[in-house]
Amino acid sequence: MADTYAGYISEERKKHFTILVGVLGAVFLIMQFVAPLVIMFSMMSNFMTSTVNMKDFRIDRAVYWHGSMWYTEHAIGIGSQKEQPSTLIQWPVQDKAKPKSVGTIPLKGAYLLASTDGIWIISENHVGLWTEAGYKEKQQGTNLGVISNPFFMDGIPAVLANRPEGWVLMEFVNNTWQRQDEIVIPYPKQKAVAEPELRVVVLFGRPDIYMKYGNSLYLSTLPLNSNEKKVHWIILGKIHGPWSVVSDGEKVYLAENRKIMLLPGGAWKKPIKLNTATLRVCLSLTDRKNLVALTETTFNTLRMAVFHGQKKIIDLKTAGDGPIPEHFMSIALIPQIVGYAMPFLLAFILSLLMRRDRVIRYEKDGTSYEFASIIRRGVSMLVDVVILAFPMLLGSILLFSSDFEKLAEGKTHIPVVFGLFFVGFIWAFVCFLIFSFMEGRKGITPGKWLTGIRVLGTDLKPCGFGRAIVRNLLKVVDGFFSFLVGVLVVAFTENWQRVGDMAARTIVIRKNTRKEKQFNATGS
Repeated sequence: MADTYAGYISEERKKHFTILVGVLGAVFLIMQFVAPLVIMFSMMSNFMTSTVNMKDFRIDRAVYWHGSMWYTEHAIGIGSQKEQPSTLIQWPVQDKAKPKSVGTIPLKGAYLLASTDGIWIISENHVGLWTEAGYKEKQQGTNLGVISNPFFMDGIPAVLANRPEGWVLMEFVNNTWQRQDEIVIPYPKQKAVAEPELRVVVLFGRPDIYMKYGNSLYLSTLPLNSNEKKVHWIILGKIHGPWSVVSDGEKVYLAENRKIMLLPGGAWKKPIKLNTATLRVCLSLTDRKNLVALTETTFNTLRMAVFHGQKKIIDLKTAGDGPIPEHFMSIALIPQIVGYAMPFLLAFILSLLMRRDRVIRYEKDGTSYEFASIIRRGVSMLVDVVILAFPMLLGSILLFSSDFEKLAEGKTHIPVVFGLFFVGFIWAFVCFLIFSFMEGRKGITPGKWLTGIRVLGTDLKPCGFGRAIVRNLLKVVDGFFSFLVGVLVVAFTENWQRVGDMAARTIVIRKNTRKEKQFNATGS
């Protein structure tokens, strides 16, 4: 063909085509990185906006009072004031109940203590009382330092305050904190980096002290006067993560490591399971001795479970106001999908340009075939990939379609996903061999059969299994930047070949486009 210039209709067409495709290739290469980043930054912008409105729920310092669980919350987002007041929240312990705000208190991270008069609200330097009439300040200015949860000593609010010599008993008498100097609870001999955490409950009329010190849980009984024997700590065992204890006066319940159990033992055959992603937990008992587990899971989501014995009778959940949406895993796929879509869009544009500027037929020994367009080849490969990676794709769908909270809690198909990925490797290897055999023998794969294209050697004969293996292995090279490299190489090479085609000496043609040259009578 005299008017052909190295695979182009003319030299002028080659010049225009190469410049245009070069520019398009650079633009799409940049866009493949920029577009996903823009989407990700947009998502991060929403993240930052949501962070401003995030709340800190101190449900680990909650209390049961008058048929409801009560706890405090305050804003922790960007720009929130350090000393801003907290909101007191009431959550009725009943089916379909929702938390509601009942007022504000000038305290942050305070403990709550239920009494017949109301709810005592106690922090390191404030004491107040909440009643149906509202909040009333009782005392402020005294800095107790680190304190335990408040409890009653002979009807008087009390706490254990952290001092260098140990924990001392402080009682709130006549609106003033008074130290009981004769009672000092020393630390265990074990040294730990983390600060000790104390919980005090009343068992058989006497306060019991539970202390998490390091990774160990200790137990001691609060001495009532200096004449009693020296305090001894008993190690109950290892403890990890958020924890809480509550007593009905005869039994002690411990929530720890995603479960609730009886201490030091009891009639339960097995512990009650809690959410695996628990960040904070509080145990309480209702008037009917039902056990209430109030937990904070992921991203400001609260749950309240009520148990009668080991049977769950109420299970409530609030919608979190965290920055990560419920279907974050699915949303996170969008930047990746956009990145993979760029080569397909470029392939579509180049297919139109190549039909205009390029020689679209391959000729050999009097026979010619029309080259397969890049977009057909892309669709063909997509079909083959779906078949070859089907188990892995199914596992990815199960993983990324999961609720992010359930994923964090471990309530997803994780074992199934890992099983699918394991089977997927074997499946992919077998499909790779079968597809290579089909290409080498017949020039087709399921995707090529569906899109009407075929692989042949440059001699227009089947390429054979070995060359097909080489061709398919080199998809690793052509696949750089989501196959953007392969698309551009096909666009620029004379015979519309990617790197794998050049190494295996193959071309990709459209089926049923064969033409024979016409010869004259002399056979010239």
